Amino acid sequence: GILGAGGTDPRPMARESLANDPFRMKAEAVEAAFAEARAQGRADDIERVEASNGDVYFYSTTYLTPRRAQALAEWDAVERIRNV
Repeated sequence: GILGAGGTDPRPMARESLANDPFRMKAEAVEAAFAEARAQGRADDIERVEASNGDVYFYSTTYLTPRRAQALAEWDAVERIRNV
């Protein structure tokens, strides 16, 4: 799956990554699709988390706890850049 089953190291997916091929979705479209999927009961295991810089990530509760997803999102959005 796109939001977790990547082997032994599941990660949250940055909303901005959906702006790339093949999806090419703007942030508003991603949020609308997420809300619609939740309303239809098709994304019950998907949650949304924000890093301290405001970057939005989505993750599967099947593979990540909220705390772990938050930490991974923070690392990807903020800490990784500081450690380059």
